[in-house]
Amino acid sequence: MKLYELSEMYNEFFELLEAEEIPVEAIADTLEGLQGSIEVKADNIASMIKNLIADAQAIKTEEEALYKRRQAKAKQVDGLKNYLSYWLQFSNIDKVETTRNKISFRNSSRIKFVDERELITKLALTGKNEYIKYGEATLRKDELAKALKAGAEIDGVVLENYRNLQIK
Repeated sequence: MKLYELSEMYNEFFELLEAEEIPVEAIADTLEGLQGSIEVKADNIASMIKNLIADAQAIKTEEEALYKRRQAKAKQVDGLKNYLSYWLQFSNIDKVETTRNKISFRNSSRIKFVDERELITKLALTGKNEYIKYGEATLRKDELAKALKAGAEIDGVVLENYRNLQIK
């Protein structure tokens, strides 16, 4: 029997008790039987809750351990990429192709700001709103990069060129 069914029976019992439809001799036995059943069910449900909480905590602990392992692996990847990139560029080698790997460099660029908040204010005051995303009050880096590549000069913004290692 389910806990809610026991609760309904318990309520019906008290309704009958109030209506004086249950003999006095049966009250104690009925009450003890219902209460015992409810307590057993409640105890079982409480135990299930404790087990679920323990399972959730174990999963959380494992997630944290896996996250730390992933972060460590990502740092190893970055370190090895930097090492390989440095030595290939130092050796003036742009491309390496083997049966297992194809290693090359891709020219890339990124925007670098002196002070992003100050730049937003300066651009807004000078009417260069096409470079500002107003809903979030951030800079539209793609638009700034296009303008800088086209030869525009914007104080506080530098287009940095670099070579990105590609491994396929």
